[in-house]
Amino acid sequence: MLILSLKLTKTKIFCAIAVVAVVLAGITLTISSENVTSVIAKNEQKVATNEQRVSYINSYGYEVSNEPTTIKEIIIPEQFDEVFLKYAEIMAKGGFVLENYKGKRVKCYTYSLKNVQEIKEFEAVNENEGFNVNLYCYNDKVVSGDISSTKLGGAIKPLEQK
Repeated sequence: MLILSLKLTKTKIFCAIAVVAVVLAGITLTISSENVTSVIAKNEQKVATNEQRVSYINSYGYEVSNEPTTIKEIIIPEQFDEVFLKYAEIMAKGGFVLENYKGKRVKCYTYSLKNVQEIKEFEAVNENEGFNVNLYCYNDKVVSGDISSTKLGGAIKPLEQK
């Protein structure tokens, strides 16, 4: 028979709690860094060519026109007004952080969405209502993307897996 006696002191208890806290912090940081890495990877994908942009959009399960309907340059404002704050909030839900690009000139590539009826958020839309996919790029890297109605005041959602 083995008898083990352990004399607990405040120091030993404190050390045990500290070890558990360090292990839990390490686990939390590992999980957080994996989530941050996936968001960074999503936003750092090079999309220098039209084929790469269409492929990027297709990777989310969306079918779009082969060529953009419009290409325009915009400047992300230094100070977000109420409308842009709301847009940035919606994009953040998809993992896009627009605050990092304040004051930057970005290109917006707009593609016509072909498979809108497959998107559950837009199931109740009018058949005649069109939808676009907008891809915003800075130095040929995706900084934001959305799916939006062509109707004024229509629906909008971040580009994410459908």
